[in-house]
Amino acid sequence: MSLLIRDVQIDRDVTQIYIEGNRIVEIGKKREADTVIDGKGKIALPGFVNLHTHAAMTLFRGWGDDLDLSTWLETKIWPAEARLTPDDVYWGTKLACLEMIKTGTTTFNDMYFHMDAAAKAVKEMGLRAFLAEGIVDLNDPERAAKQLQTAEAVNRQIEAMKTDRITPVLGPHAIYSVSKDTLIRIRELADKTGSLIHVHLSETKREVDDCLVETGMRPAKYLDSIGFLAKDVIAAHGCWLDPSEIDLLAHTGTRVAHCPTSNMKLSVGQTMPYAALKEAAVVMGLGTDGAASNNNLDMFETMKVA
Repeated sequence: MSLLIRDVQIDRDVTQIYIEGNRIVEIGKKREADTVIDGKGKIALPGFVNLHTHAAMTLFRGWGDDLDLSTWLETKIWPAEARLTPDDVYWGTKLACLEMIKTGTTTFNDMYFHMDAAAKAVKEMGLRAFLAEGIVDLNDPERAAKQLQTAEAVNRQIEAMKTDRITPVLGPHAIYSVSKDTLIRIRELADKTGSLIHVHLSETKREVDDCLVETGMRPAKYLDSIGFLAKDVIAAHGCWLDPSEIDLLAHTGTRVAHCPTSNMKLSVGQTMPYAALKEAAVVMGLGTDGAASNNNLDMFETMKVA
């Protein structure tokens, strides 16, 4: 199956893009193709990568607006999420994929629940995704054991789909919602399987203050103390990182997802220290967060806000 996008602009030049299967074969020559798309008046760009989102939360757009993060999670989102079915997540993810396709996103890094259903939606919609079954054990050992089993089972199901577009990931929610033992176990699983880890980090002052009270350390230092931080970790938000933590992230190779629109909507109280992270050579990317905390999945808008 071949495709020609004709008369489309790349940088300053109007040219032709010839595609066979899922590969760009040639840029420049006008060729015969099974399908031809008129690109006149259009610009061809690389697909965007949404580094942090919760795709199926399209179902909760507008639910719990005008609340800070803790109140939003504890009184609105977590109670609603407890009632979600795999079918809900399938359709919510499918809607998210449609929104992302319309605004130029071709790859996204997602953490949510019932990710086997999400993977089915992603496969049907044709995007690339890194999917993590969210782990929120709330310091309950029985809950932790069950969720780890579920996460491993879901990741095996995703691998069994045998598509190179969907990659299973490990997804501990945050230090305030996941126990130390579970975080250590996830680190061990990542080392064993080669999986990426997707986690929220230093999103609010409350997270930092509580971590200092409970451990005597700031969040990034706490994670480093248990051997958690590494180049396979994508840490979302990072609004309350201090200089010593930024140095830790740089030293360990931990990546950071900047979610500026979500940070404003959920009143986290401080912007991510972008300049300091850049100076320290920390690898960063942009994320929308979920549609319920944005309220969209538009990377153009996120770039504008950032």
